[in-house]
Amino acid sequence: MPHLITRQEAISNLEKEIAKGECIACRLVNSQGKYLLHKGARITVLLSEYPRCWGQVMVIANRHITSFGELETEEWKEMSQYLHAATRTIEQVLKPLRCYVAATGAADNQLMTTPHLHFNIIPVYHKTDKPATIFTWEHGLYAGTEAEWKELSENLHKAWKDNLLFLRHGEE
Repeated sequence: MPHLITRQEAISNLEKEIAKGECIACRLVNSQGKYLLHKGARITVLLSEYPRCWGQVMVIANRHITSFGELETEEWKEMSQYLHAATRTIEQVLKPLRCYVAATGAADNQLMTTPHLHFNIIPVYHKTDKPATIFTWEHGLYAGTEAEWKELSENLHKAWKDNLLFLRHGEE
């Protein structure tokens, strides 16, 4: 069962992995890691390695941009399509009560966030969870075993393909 780790434990792990000032989103986009769900021409979709809720997915612009003003129309179309497909996939596979979808980030590169344009899709499982308790690392982050990550990834991959086809062609 995935388990909570403390905010400090997550930060300590990130300090070992991320160079000071490095853009985490650029690193994720350029990696072909085990968390990758889909690599599009303009947008990358992947599982958050440090999820606030189990099954959190990130949708990231491939090029390093920091504002919606820099986002080209085709990038926005692809990002919107992947946001929709990813949210449908999470709902189908993980059955959360709802999903929060937010463009989050900071003004500069930090260990826990980046100004690189991206969205987080966060499944919410408890009625008491509100944005103030979800959009913070104060209450910890989820970690899982290799087998748990593999199972989550495989289940999302299966549903991802069907949802993406549905959105592209309007058929179930």
